[in-house]
Formats: sequence, C-alpha cells, structure tokens
Amino acid sequence: MLITLPDRKQLDKKIEEETRNHIKNHQDEYYLREKLRVIKKKLGELGGKKGTGDNSEIQDYLEKLEKEPYPEYVKKVVKEEIRRYETMPTYSSESNITKQYIDCLMNLP
Repeated sequence: MLITLPDRKQLDKKIEEETRNHIKNHQDEYYLREKLRVIKKKLGELGGKKGTGDNSEIQDYLEKLEKEPYPEYVKKVVKEEIRRYETMPTYSSESNITKQYIDCLMNLP
C-alpha cells in the first residue's frame, strides 16, 4: 500500500516525536534515580545509617545476617543485593526478583 508523501512526512514526524518523548522520559528517570542514589549515599554517610527504603525489612535482613552463622561469601552477596534493592523502585519487577533472591540466600541451610 502506498503512502502519499504528505502522509508519510506526518507519520515520520509523529514517530520521531514519540521516540524523543520516550527517550527523554527514560533519561529523566535515570538521572533522578542516580541523584536519589547519591542522596541516599550521602545521608548514610552523614547519619551513620544505611540508605532509606523499606527499613524494617532491610533491618531484619541485616540483623539476621549478623546473628546467623552464614559463610562470608553469602554475607557479601546479600549486602550487595540489599544495596541494589534499596535503590530500586518498589513497583519494579527487578525489585521483586532481587527481594526473592535475598530471601533465598537468607534461607539457605
């Protein structure tokens, strides 16, 4: 099916505009997440506590990690994953996967 030249230009313009908006939204989100990560890091340094997030759940993980005799490599991985988990939006699927991974690590025999 042939598209007339004015229709094609209009279609190209619409596609380009949507693409730019999509990229801009992702860039804005990335910038704000990085800014939030830096702020949380600074708060942790200044306040002497870990980043904000779901503190009760994270605190439970950290307390259990210290009380139980986990191998050092498990402690290291769990702490890294907790840091990642704290920076993720709670509604993201990656956040759920990371939390499940932490739960699995914490429930190893």
